Amino acid sequence: MRTVIRLKILANLIEREIRTSSAIENMIKMTNMHGRIISYLHRNEGRDIYQRDIEKTFMISGPSVSEVLKLMQKNGLIERQSVKHDARLKKIVLTDKGRQLDAEVQQSMDAVENEVAAMLSEEEFAAFEKTVEKLIQKLREKQDKEVV
Repeated sequence: MRTVIRLKILANLIEREIRTSSAIENMIKMTNMHGRIISYLHRNEGRDIYQRDIEKTFMISGPSVSEVLKLMQKNGLIERQSVKHDARLKKIVLTDKGRQLDAEVQQSMDAVENEVAAMLSEEEFAAFEKTVEKLIQKLREKQDKEVV
């Protein structure tokens, strides 16, 4: 089986573990992207985050991000707030509901990561993390060059 297919299977299995280890599904129908955006917003609270920041961080198109943000706003997870320096811009801010959901997601992710780490030796897990980070960095660099 091709490595890229195995990576996709691994990502799907990990996502399933995260979802089954928490009550997230009972709170709200949330996509993987919702969770990643919520986590990103929470980690960057105190900094103005705009739609274009989310597009660049997650390497997804403007229309896709716009649709995701609309649904997140409808579900009460985020607010879009005007900024004084540019009436066209709206910063994206987590609501209390979004913060609460992020805390639950992070707890689930920590549990699953610990479980996965326990399946490998410390050296194997460290090498895995380093390899994944390197692949992300190299693919982002490649895609950034293609966009320019």
